[in-house]
Amino acid sequence: MSEEIIVICVTADQKTPFIDNLIGTCFRCGVAVQYRPHVPAGAKFCCQGCWLRDPPPGEPSVTRETLIEAALVLGGDDGKKPS
Repeated sequence: MSEEIIVICVTADQKTPFIDNLIGTCFRCGVAVQYRPHVPAGAKFCCQGCWLRDPPPGEPSVTRETLIEAALVLGGDDGKKPS
């Protein structure tokens, strides 16, 4: 049985460095949230507010794509994706 994927997201009105974000809905409160295009199909979206009030059970994890993007946004060593 596969594990449920919950993606912690910023709200749709927050600025991000990404112009290709997609819009979804927080499964808890219904607020509009932004998420990255590489989020696995079937994932649930949770806004930061709901997550901070009541974190979902389980260990947090991050996708390889998100780690690469974060490194690039935060000024990785050479600004290039690792191979």
